[in-house]
Amino acid sequence: MDDTLAMNTRVQMDGADLHKARLQALMEKRRLQTEIENKRRQLEEEKQKLKQIQSKLRREQWLLGNASPEDNGGDVLGPEKRKMAEEIERLEGELRTLCDREALAEALERELSIRLQATPNSLADIRRQLQDHFTETGPTENPPQPASDLPATSFPRRLNNYKGEQIAVPISVQMNVERSLKTGETRLVSASPIVAGSLPADAIKVPNSISKQVEP
Repeated sequence: MDDTLAMNTRVQMDGADLHKARLQALMEKRRLQTEIENKRRQLEEEKQKLKQIQSKLRREQWLLGNASPEDNGGDVLGPEKRKMAEEIERLEGELRTLCDREALAEALERELSIRLQATPNSLADIRRQLQDHFTETGPTENPPQPASDLPATSFPRRLNNYKGEQIAVPISVQMNVERSLKTGETRLVSASPIVAGSLPADAIKVPNSISKQVEP
């Protein structure tokens, strides 16, 4: 992922695209975090090895009466120490690069989250919330029944007229939604079926209303 390109790209995206982009940024951030943990572990192991070599050199110097490194094998340990020091320096550079990339991925994920929260819910989102609401609040003892077999206590799709004949009744749904002034997110609070004729003419046109009525 080109993090710089991703951060500088500004395109108009709907809620689904924003959600997908946020998930990708989140996955990239977690992948980088895993690499950072592994790199830090590897760096710590190399530092421990270097400490062991330094301790070994000091111990040998002490046993030989503080002789110079050239007299006690320091010419062998010296190149090994330099090699390990170079390896540690390389790992530290890679770790800094990974941390910078992880910071960019986190900033991108945070920005996409803010933009996603500010995106008004689409009609499809409202319908999904409505379906979830009826699923959560509906009866659980009996399985769902076809519309033609619903009991009289349920809101009927057909009513009997004075002659006993069944007539079709248009059904609408009154939905109470809340819109957060802080995040701009719209959340479905409750929903109930009502007769379409009882809806006010401007039910759909009420902006930023806590109680909206929307025909299906």
